[in-house]
Amino acid sequence: MWLQIGFVIALSIILFVCLESLAKYLLVRLSFAPKAEFPEIKPESIEKFDSFDSELGWERQPNEQRKKDTGHSSPNDPEADRVTYSTDEYGSRICSKDRESSGPNVATYGDSYCFCRDVQDNETFQHYLSDELETHVSNYGVGNYGVDQALLRLKRRFDDDPADYVVMAALSHSIPRILSVWKHYSEFGNTFAVKPRFCFSGDCLEKIPCIANSREDILQLEEQAEFLRSNDYHYENWFHPRRLYRPYTLRFCRNPANIPHALTSIANFALDSVNIPITIPRDRWDHMRKMEQYEYHEQVIIECEDLYCEIIGEFVEFACSRNAVPLYLPLFSGKYIEYELEHGSIDQSINDRLRSEYPRLHVLDTRYEIVGHIEDISELYSGEGTNGHHSAMGNKLIGESVAAKIRELEEQKGFVTLTD
Repeated sequence: MWLQIGFVIALSIILFVCLESLAKYLLVRLSFAPKAEFPEIKPESIEKFDSFDSELGWERQPNEQRKKDTGHSSPNDPEADRVTYSTDEYGSRICSKDRESSGPNVATYGDSYCFCRDVQDNETFQHYLSDELETHVSNYGVGNYGVDQALLRLKRRFDDDPADYVVMAALSHSIPRILSVWKHYSEFGNTFAVKPRFCFSGDCLEKIPCIANSREDILQLEEQAEFLRSNDYHYENWFHPRRLYRPYTLRFCRNPANIPHALTSIANFALDSVNIPITIPRDRWDHMRKMEQYEYHEQVIIECEDLYCEIIGEFVEFACSRNAVPLYLPLFSGKYIEYELEHGSIDQSINDRLRSEYPRLHVLDTRYEIVGHIEDISELYSGEGTNGHHSAMGNKLIGESVAAKIRELEEQKGFVTLTD
């Protein structure tokens, strides 16, 4: 009898250890939890981080040309995921029109949706905008930027590359980036992305500088743990509640979407590894996980509305001080577009407030109008369905909408120099 009890206990312990190991692996592998607060970064990896910038965190470099994988290849077009990025001497993505063009020059700032990450140089919305206005359009978008970094890049670049119109392009789901000093806390694994941010000091903005003065400082981030945790909103509100803790099995099962999501992921991986062309749908579970992040973004946007509007106000003040016209261009993320089309824009309150508080700012929200020009919203994005960044079609519609607004503003000033 005691032997049987001992056998059952030993078997239970072995089973529990196996389940714990499996649950821990799945939590990390499927990005349900961060692997560690300070993952190991190899020195040889940091050497490749040539976009590092001690003020901005990272920045597009001048005079570079790169071919990148977007991850959106298809059997009919295996080269669809290969795009070329080219920058000019200012670090702007190249434009076919000369800066000395007769029309009013335009400069755009923002993140990867502004940079137009998934398309060729001649398929960006800036390219179509340039064709529409027959003028030069600078593209200073940088992947993973918040409007705080975009504002700082504007202040750095504008005097060398001035423009008559300055466009700040922003996604609703990128708004929470202004509360971050280390992207790993909100995007697990994004460990190189150390950045500055703004906070309130009384009624004024105060910049919290980037903690890394060199690429090598990123190897020592654990020594700055107190600074990172105390200055990054997402540490307490997103990262810490999702850290690995025992029992991993209970942590894994707590979210009802984890188990079916894991099972379908494992099944698809197994089928793909033996070259069986069958994909098991997991849309429902992907949607549940996506909504968890979406709801968090909704909460954060409410929390940071005052700060966000103040940063955009600083953008307006700077542009006007340089005799440029500021435009704010909200964009739909493919990740959430279907939800926002059904339930309304997550950033609507901010856009309304910007219109009210900054009369010199032109809020150009034509997102619903653009959707009305296509038969299927997937046409706006480069990946399968609404995955990826904007497609050439999406960028063309955005470029045309911005061009129409600038024509209108030029006519109001009494100029009739732009083509119809």
